[in-house]
Amino acid sequence: MPTVSIIMPAFQAEASLRSAISSMAAQTFADWELIVVDDGSTDTTLALAQSIAKADPRVRVLTQANLGASSARNTGLREAKGEWIGFLDADDWFAPSFLQALLAIRTVHPDAGVLYCDFALVDANGKLQEEQRVPDLSDPFGVLARNCALSVHCALTRADVFRAAGEFDENIVINEDWDLWQRIARTGTPFWGIREILAFYVTRPNSLSRRKVETLASDGVIVIERMFSADPRVPSADPRYANGLPLEDRLPMLLDWIIMCAGNAVALDLDPVPYLDQLPDIDDTLIYPENAAGSMTGAMTFARCVNVAGLAKVWPELAPGVKVFWDALAQKLGRNRPVEMARAAQLRHIFGPGKWISEFQSTAIYACKIDIASPVQEIDPGTCDIVLADVFNGTHSLGLVEIPAIAPLPPAVVAAAIRSIAPYWPDRRPVIRTALDAGRVGLSNWSRAYPFKGLGPQAHCR
Repeated sequence: MPTVSIIMPAFQAEASLRSAISSMAAQTFADWELIVVDDGSTDTTLALAQSIAKADPRVRVLTQANLGASSARNTGLREAKGEWIGFLDADDWFAPSFLQALLAIRTVHPDAGVLYCDFALVDANGKLQEEQRVPDLSDPFGVLARNCALSVHCALTRADVFRAAGEFDENIVINEDWDLWQRIARTGTPFWGIREILAFYVTRPNSLSRRKVETLASDGVIVIERMFSADPRVPSADPRYANGLPLEDRLPMLLDWIIMCAGNAVALDLDPVPYLDQLPDIDDTLIYPENAAGSMTGAMTFARCVNVAGLAKVWPELAPGVKVFWDALAQKLGRNRPVEMARAAQLRHIFGPGKWISEFQSTAIYACKIDIASPVQEIDPGTCDIVLADVFNGTHSLGLVEIPAIAPLPPAVVAAAIRSIAPYWPDRRPVIRTALDAGRVGLSNWSRAYPFKGLGPQAHCR
């Protein structure tokens, strides 16, 4: 019996299959079997897989009618003999040390039910697009129920754990892996990983289509709704996770998901507004501007197969669709300010600190840049009731601060607001050391600081 079974669904994969299988043949750990499941291909995929299997008895080939990747994975799973189960799509690949490095985790954590590594998105030529760092999974359900943080091919799952969680849901076309991970996490099995990129996911231009984005949205809503109740498919769920996530997280998660799908739609020049129809009444939903901005921006980079800097280059063609969606969301919410905050955060992601301000227009928020290397000046926000200041120390970006403004802000109030949020910034000493002479006063009762990504605790807006 092999230690590891890797299952590879393959459909019309003649161009990439040999390379994917070669990454298995190159593994430094040799006790594995590879089960290639041809999913009704009409090209030479099946013949190619069979020829490779003749040369390497560790490779087995199965064939079925075209029923989709989930069905193909389930077919392979039923035939798998290994103690550990993994998956590799026919256009992705592993680093040579993938199996050896993950299995070595067992010596330190023999209780592990899932072993994982970081992974990367690459283009068809293998050029790095984005590194994907898996977050801490000491609370696996708490993380994986909120975010599909694991790629289907960056992990090995103990066979008994996998079968206790059930097979892939063949009724879900996209997000079937997310649905599976949350079920595995519900069992309470420990997840242990290493901080090394050993799995590679190939992104291709135009891999998303209108139909796929629509399916992504609807399937995602189905999966998210399952997170908030007991899952009968996991009868042996850990008591901590048996009833799912707290209900108060439901609407923010659904909203964040639809924002992500809208980002895909905008990048593909599709109308993003109809995706809002999949949301229930969200009048009282909390919006986390930084999360919303990250969801839309990340989806746009994925759909366009570019990094964030690449979005700035094509922003003139993307901006109209982005504005249409944010405006529609504000109308659905009945609140404009949190959406404006999300727009500001998104522009800062794309154009960078300070540079985003020239791209931002708002009737409610006054955006400006403050350099603490110079004396703090009064800020007159005009008719806006919020000042959003991008704070620098010379040319070095420190972070953002939000200050309610019912009138021109004296230097002392601006300085106090900056000082109050400084402890959350990585480079807080310059703020504390510099005089900020205009106002060595405490933070007023009505001003509050607004931390953005990586600069402090997550703020929210209603």
